[in-house]
Amino acid sequence: MNGFEQLALGWQCLWHTRREILRIELWGPWLALLLAQALVIALLAFAAHPLVSWFMVPLLRATTMEDIVRYPELFRRLPGLAAEAAVVLGLLLGSLTVGVATRQFADRFRGAPAQAPLAWSEALRRWPALLISALPVALVGLLVQRLPESLSGVRMSSLTRNLLPEIFGAFGILLTALLLYTTALVMIERRGVLVALREVPTTWKRGFLAAFVVVVLVTLVRLPLDRLTLASRVIVDRGIPELAIALALAQATVSAFAGFLMTGAATLVYLTVVADREEDRW
Repeated sequence: MNGFEQLALGWQCLWHTRREILRIELWGPWLALLLAQALVIALLAFAAHPLVSWFMVPLLRATTMEDIVRYPELFRRLPGLAAEAAVVLGLLLGSLTVGVATRQFADRFRGAPAQAPLAWSEALRRWPALLISALPVALVGLLVQRLPESLSGVRMSSLTRNLLPEIFGAFGILLTALLLYTTALVMIERRGVLVALREVPTTWKRGFLAAFVVVVLVTLVRLPLDRLTLASRVIVDRGIPELAIALALAQATVSAFAGFLMTGAATLVYLTVVADREEDRW
């Protein structure tokens, strides 16, 4: 398969996956992840409440090195804090979610019933492998979230300061595309994490460009809301701080939707052109 065919395949698999959006049985793992994210957002938003302040206030002070649990500063920072928490949650719980979803999508695309209990059982057994394989992308994602704050005291031109997050974001997209089929190797081929990471380069010849198209297009779906969260301070300062909660919840919802599309498309590409690699060995 040449490069143009791979590019077209990536788009076609993403377009085909969007037809699965109305299948309720495929949304179980994503709804579980979204519920966990909503709980985290609620804990952040009401961190000063006596019911949770005993552990949320010290946690926020330890992770941000600032006393931000004051109204309305907490709401100014809420979307950013929620995004950072989503990276950690995406590693711990999101890796399991993608594993379950990959198994369900694989069954669905093969014409078999998407059996949620079996998918969850298998993903739970392989959770350590799923978690370790998701670690590189999660670390880059956390770095992108922390970059503006960590560089606040570093002298550099405004152009460089503005470009660095974009550069790291592009690197994150590239890394995600390079490792996109790792979960399929773990869940479909039942590889251990070290074997999966060793074998993932063998997927690039047939599927890297398709993976890159999928990742870029899904990133574009998330981009408008991600950009809007950067204006959370302005929104709060104009007198509607509670809108930051709705903004964080909307970002989590769009992320779940994007994860659904990316996982489904990646699974379909893998089953279509990557899984059958035997002819490459002859």
